[in-house]
Amino acid sequence: MSASGDDCRGLTSRVGTTARIVLAFIASVPWTAEASAQSVIRKHWGPFFSGGVTVVRGMDDVDGDGIADYMSGRWLSAGTTDPVIKVYAGANGALIYGIFESVSGTGVGSVLDGGFDATGDGIGDILAGVAKTPLGNGTLAAYGSVRIYSGANGSLFRTQSGPMLPDDGFGWVVRWLGDLDGDSRSEYAVTEAQPTQSGGIPRVWVFSGATGATISVDVESEGRIRVRPGRDG
Repeated sequence: MSASGDDCRGLTSRVGTTARIVLAFIASVPWTAEASAQSVIRKHWGPFFSGGVTVVRGMDDVDGDGIADYMSGRWLSAGTTDPVIKVYAGANGALIYGIFESVSGTGVGSVLDGGFDATGDGIGDILAGVAKTPLGNGTLAAYGSVRIYSGANGSLFRTQSGPMLPDDGFGWVVRWLGDLDGDSRSEYAVTEAQPTQSGGIPRVWVFSGATGATISVDVESEGRIRVRPGRDG
């Protein structure tokens, strides 16, 4: 397997009540929606995935073997206890670690991105969108937020909210942007899908990886979104 995270893609499917992950090697084969058309290198399935799989994403090499790793995520449903995010070794598919969520309905694990470092340890971290933010008393706020987990061990590095408006859609899409300001920490972008303040037109927020400070918030009147680092407001 190549060390590049772009060399494999993941599909999720369901057999009965059990989800499975199919990883397809695509370095020399155009990607299609059918895993059977690719050179399949690995499958994960069984009771371990009874909680479902929502997304599969490539990651940096987090276990230090020189081979890019990958993760899967799912929406936490009531009654399931498996991790919402699972990180696997690219070399052999072994589980490196899992990230748990104690509150059902937050959506942690359903929107993910990996591959860039915000913690400063040189290992790519995990960016996770949170559809509904837990308030610490077992209830959920209607607004979204974003979390950064350490790619090295899955510990929580940062939790960040946007405008904190009801049903704002903040965190529905999250993306690492790479280091934009030269501090060796990756910045990141977060969409606000249904902002009340801009008349319902989606916006993109760009944040500093080092501090979490807002770098820019951008929206066009015709609904086209452009990310411009360094622009205020």
